[in-house]
This record gives sequence, structure tokens and C-alpha cells, in this order.
Amino acid sequence: MNALIPVAAIIGAVLLLAPVIMLADVLRSISRRGIFTVLLGVYIGRHHSGHHHTTATFWRDSDTTIQGNPSHHIVRRHHRAGWKNLCRSLLYTLLVMLTGYGLIVQPIITIVLFTTSATCLVALWLISTIRKARRWYVNKALISPLATGLAPILQLAPSDMEKAITMSPGWHEKKVGELGRILIPDTYIGEDDPLIERYIERRFPVPVEVTWHQKHPITVIIKADQPFPTVIRFEDRITDIEACKPGEYIAGYDKKGEPVVLSHNGDMPMKGYCMNTGTGKTVRVLSTAAQVLHNDSTCELVGFDVKQVSLAPLKGIPGVTIYDNPFEMGEMWEGWYAIKADMDQRYALKKSGQQTQFPVKWIFLEEGNTFAILIKSYYMTERREKGEPANAPIWSEAIAPILYQGREVGIYVNALLQNFMEKYFGNMSLRPAFNTIGMAGFKPSQYKAIVGETPVPACQRGQGRLLICEPDRQVWVQGLYGEHDYLMRFAAHNRGTIPSQE
Repeated sequence: MNALIPVAAIIGAVLLLAPVIMLADVLRSISRRGIFTVLLGVYIGRHHSGHHHTTATFWRDSDTTIQGNPSHHIVRRHHRAGWKNLCRSLLYTLLVMLTGYGLIVQPIITIVLFTTSATCLVALWLISTIRKARRWYVNKALISPLATGLAPILQLAPSDMEKAITMSPGWHEKKVGELGRILIPDTYIGEDDPLIERYIERRFPVPVEVTWHQKHPITVIIKADQPFPTVIRFEDRITDIEACKPGEYIAGYDKKGEPVVLSHNGDMPMKGYCMNTGTGKTVRVLSTAAQVLHNDSTCELVGFDVKQVSLAPLKGIPGVTIYDNPFEMGEMWEGWYAIKADMDQRYALKKSGQQTQFPVKWIFLEEGNTFAILIKSYYMTERREKGEPANAPIWSEAIAPILYQGREVGIYVNALLQNFMEKYFGNMSLRPAFNTIGMAGFKPSQYKAIVGETPVPACQRGQGRLLICEPDRQVWVQGLYGEHDYLMRFAAHNRGTIPSQE
């Protein structure tokens, strides 16, 4: 206890000396400049020393810059115009005089009024402080990062970009409606820029929908996003499915409930999917196959399924060939070369003019990375001769040509590949062959490596949820769900034979 006495004495001395030192500083200024000059300077917001370190004048606020090297702290009143500080100072002086007069004439009423006023002022100060804290948090956590990313796109300074972003009160608690707006400068000539939309969606801590108001002033409106349904049953969407043309199928439904159709026709014939465990891979592969087989009775489907279960329900359907025995990789090897031979024959017929249109041949590759590992092991142990390269030639001789040339003669590949690294595919870069990429359950590093764009969208969890990435769009969809037996029967409906599933 006695040891605390010196510490308390030091603290007490500092507390007593501080106002004494300040008072001595003021007295020195008074003796040097005169009491009236010092009081006038204080009344108009200038430091009592007479030094002027801001650009504020009597009639104009400062531009917030500080000049020179002030030895004292520059506070808010030093930046205000002199006439504003003068009015404030006169008002404070008047209040003090009235309070003193009231304490002499009506002390009880004055004390009650003073206490009430002080309480109201403290309450207002607390409310203002809370609002400022919220604004600071929103600016730091949302607006400032959002402005930093959008500023170079819209060719604005980050400070001007921050001013263009307005958030609605209580936006973080809203489940529906508008959350905020971004005013687009007149100098911006783009329309509905998907990069802006993706950046906004990525930066928001809650799912949002971004829409554009194109009338002047152009405004980006940010609304709370409606949640996807957890299940969309295949049998409930038959009308939409049968409306698809040959070479098309429904990948799922967007947040507005509209079908998102993927087409293998035209310039985007090959589809690659990166879907991690628990994202609904088996149902997606099977529901896609069921659609294309049902809608085009003349097409063929060849499936490579080392997983052994995804395409098994399609076995026995006319026009369907399934390779799903990982212990007989030689059959899969020959299967790819058979497709390559068919492609070469189609090209020969087309070149000679004998045939220009061909039945669509669908290639479904399930668990592509596992297939790559097993096919390399098969090559190294069963087919490789002494002196031959370590890379399995199937990639350069069959699979890559099919991916890059199959479109012209109606051969389309639909592949599920968790990883597009070249080492899996005979050190060949196959990623450019896939014009459409589907991502589910991905990590940011996977998205950057496969899609190659930033910002990385927030991954949405849940079975059946998939992000479709194409050159002109990115859209989240909820996939179709159906029982395996139902999907098998739907696939075989227009093919005359429904296989027995024993």
C-alpha cells in the first residue's frame, strides 16, 4: 500500500501541473500580444499564440490542409471560418452569462433547466457518436474497399468514388428491397458492365442483386438477393426441358426462377465443370445426360465413369455406351481412340462433300482427374515400350484433338475436372478448350487458376448450386434434382427401350 503513495503523488502532480503550464502559456501570449488580441483570436478560432496553420479565413472554411509545423494540436475550430467561430463563441458566452444570472435570481429553476439541457445534449452526443461509429465501420468494411476497386474502372479518384456510394439506413439487416446505390459518372460510357456487377457482389457481406438504371443520372441499384430454392425437381420442369433444342440443356435456374440454358452449338461446344465433394455431381451429370438423350433420339452418348455410379443408370439405353470399369482401363483407352477415328471419318465425309450434317455424339467424362491418374498408370504398366515418353500419348493423339476439333462434326464433350493443371493431362493445356466452366464448392485459389478473373465471387454452398462462367456472363444456378430411376426412364423415353435396372 505504501508503495502506491509515490505513484499517486506523481500522477497528482502531473494533473496539477498541466493546467498551470497551459495557463502560463496563455499568460505569456497575453503579455506579448495583449489580452484583447488574444481573446479576439480565440473567439474567431485562432490559437492564442497567434500562429495560423490552416487556410481558413474569416469568411471561408479551410481546405483541411495544415501549413507549416504547428507545435500545438490543430482542432476542428481552427479549420472553420472566423465568423462561424465568432457566432459560436458569442453564443457560449451569452449562455454562461444567462446561467450565472439565473443562479443569482432563480437558482432552483436554473439548475433544473441546466440539468435537463445537459442531459439532452449528452443524449444527442451519444446518438451522434453511435451514428459516426456506424458510418466509420461501413466506410472501413464496405464503402472504402468498394470505392478502391471501382475507382479505376469508372476512372474516378477513390475519394470521389466514396461520395458516389450511398447506403440505405439499416441495409445490413434488410432481407428484401434496396440496400444502396452507386452514382455512375457522366464520363463512363459502358453499359451494364459485368465486371462492376461481379465486384459489387463479391465485396458485399450479404448476397445482393445488381441492376442498372440507365436514365440520367446512370445509377447502379443494389438490392437484397432472394435465396435460391433448395430443391428444384426435374419432373416439375419438363415443359422447359423439352423446349430446348438439340445440343442444348438446362443447367439450372437462376435467382429469378428463369431457366439457364447451356448450348453446345455454335462457338461454345465444350463444357468443363469443377465440382468438389458434396455439390451434387452425380445428379447433375445424370440429369444433363437424361435431357440430351430425351430431346434428341438420334444422338449418341459415350460415357467414361471411373467412379462407376454416375452414369450407370443409362446402361442399356439404345445409343449409349458406358465405360465404367476402372480395372479395365484398356477399354477406356480404346474407347477414346474409337471416338477419334469416328471424328476423322466424319471430317473425311465432310471434306468430300458426301455428308455435311452428322448425328450429335456426346462425350461425358466423369471424375476427369481420377481418370487421368488411372490412364497414366495403365499406360506406364501395360502399353509403354522402352524408350517411349512418360506422358500417355492418348492426350495428344485422341482427347485433345476431340476437344479442339470435335465441334465441326457434332462431337461435344461434357467433362467434370476438379483440377485443370497440365500435369494431369500429359502436360497439355486443355483449359482453353472449355468455353463454359461450371464451378461449385470452390476455393478462391481454384477460381483464379481455372477461370482466371478477379474479383473472385463468394462461393455459394449447397448441393446443386453452380456458378456458370462464360465469356459474356456469370450466373449462379440451382440444378435440377431427380431420382435415378426417373431420370433413366426420361432419357430412354424416345428411344424405344427402357433398360432393366437389376
